[in-house]
Amino acid sequence: MSGAENLGCDEWTQVAIPPALSRVAPAVDCFCRALAAQGAPDPVVSGLRLALTEAVTNSVKHARLDPDEDEIRLGWRWNGEWLVVEVTEPGYFVPPAGWTDLPADPLVESGRGGFLMAGQVDELTHLNHRGHHTLRLRKRLGPPPPPPDVAELELTLGAMTEDLSTSYETLSALFKLAEALATTRDLPAFAGHALRLRGLIEADTMHVRLRDEKGALVLLGLAAPGLSLPPAIDGNADFLEATVFRTSQEKTIDDGRSLAPGDPLHALGGVAFVCPIHFQTRHLGVCVVSRREPGNFFTAAQISLARTTAEFLGIACANAELQAQRLAQLRVQRELEIAAQIQQSLVPRDFPSRTDWAVHGMCVNALEAGGDFFDVLEVPGRVMLVIADVMGKGVPAALLAVVLRTAVRAHVALAATPGELLNRVSVQIAPDLERLGMFITTQVVFLGTNSRAVTYASAGHCPMIVLPAAGPGHRVLDEGGLPLGVSAGEVYAVGTTLLAPGERLLLVTDGILEAPDENGAELGLDGFAALGRKLAQREPAQFCQALLGEIAARDAGRAPTDDRTLLAVHSLA
Repeated sequence: MSGAENLGCDEWTQVAIPPALSRVAPAVDCFCRALAAQGAPDPVVSGLRLALTEAVTNSVKHARLDPDEDEIRLGWRWNGEWLVVEVTEPGYFVPPAGWTDLPADPLVESGRGGFLMAGQVDELTHLNHRGHHTLRLRKRLGPPPPPPDVAELELTLGAMTEDLSTSYETLSALFKLAEALATTRDLPAFAGHALRLRGLIEADTMHVRLRDEKGALVLLGLAAPGLSLPPAIDGNADFLEATVFRTSQEKTIDDGRSLAPGDPLHALGGVAFVCPIHFQTRHLGVCVVSRREPGNFFTAAQISLARTTAEFLGIACANAELQAQRLAQLRVQRELEIAAQIQQSLVPRDFPSRTDWAVHGMCVNALEAGGDFFDVLEVPGRVMLVIADVMGKGVPAALLAVVLRTAVRAHVALAATPGELLNRVSVQIAPDLERLGMFITTQVVFLGTNSRAVTYASAGHCPMIVLPAAGPGHRVLDEGGLPLGVSAGEVYAVGTTLLAPGERLLLVTDGILEAPDENGAELGLDGFAALGRKLAQREPAQFCQALLGEIAARDAGRAPTDDRTLLAVHSLA
């Protein structure tokens, strides 16, 4: 920067730039910052930016400059009411007549610069002196604003320092509250952290009420020496706190004594700010700060801090609810695991080793616990097989499967035929099933000892299939009545058949027959029999495992929607 003696100015600021368009914007920015710092209005600064950018750009484009030696100078001063700006470059230039007028041809690309500059200033003059051309722009701005009073500036700086200090304390307290939100699992303990902000809010009292499961607003935390508040209020009452809770609209009162005498905030007197505590659309409670002196209002910053505290409390309440839900889910999951373990412990793992029959079974639940069930039991003169499917899934179905197992085992020694056994079991458990609105399909098979006789009865269960020892085809055995639980007076018929050596009897639940492929087509009896024939040469244990594996392959990665149980009986030679 340097002085300009030809103007005789008291204060003159000047910048010099090389003849490059890239330096135009920085030079003009420097001028605009200086002008704004002296108090020039923004619209004036914006208009002069346009005019000066045009002037300096023209100098760079049209002046006769030596890039190694010459430079363009931009100078300005604001003294009195006038701002004077000059752009000087080497050369000589006299503008044509009417150079500040808008060109008559609207499509011409040149000649608009003078019009643009003249529109932003009061005077526009060209000067030529000692081989240099100067474009002078003058604009009447009025006198520059006076410098700030030192005492007033000190007061302003003091107030700013105090505000910064308060802001730092507030931010520090909010950081600590955020840390407590992340580490404190107990909601009352977190409310205690939040109530510590009473000092920063400069409140005489501060308390929090949260909604309980009955809709009451329960006092969770209180920061107020010597104050007594009711431990709970009705969330539907006409009290101010209840109104804020229901409407989620914050309220400020000038004097608590103006409230109804029965309102809990009446005893506070003075000024109170009641802020709702909510999370998303859920109304959770209220946060109240108050001062005992009427008219001693909270500042906007203190109201904002109280509001922020309420927002933190809303998040803490939501976290506590999610944590409770998570714990409940974990308890349910653990109960399912225990139910599954109990159910699996009741399913046979060891099967009779005999010379007349080879038996094996498997059960795959869709959930941890399920309603499918099978049992194999040797009793004098026969081997009993039971397969069942309880309506529904999960723990209720598993419990009823255990009830059925107990009832069957209790009556098996007293029943001469499978039909008689089902009749006895139906009389015992059908009333309970009817009361619960549930039913059980089941099938009972007696295998004769040292004979090939098979007697069976069915309570609404799937048909059985008999696979031949070799070759195509299969037989279907479907003798049955209503499921258990539909009618306690049902009498179950008995069917009889003989298995030739090498033939195989298969008992299944509908989860196998209804297993869909990727197109939704169910397996069905014929499809199941075809799979069985393909694997019929395997031993019963390997047969069951391979057959259930083939059915699982139809799922193509989808989770099965129903339990699947299979019992296989091989007639030995």
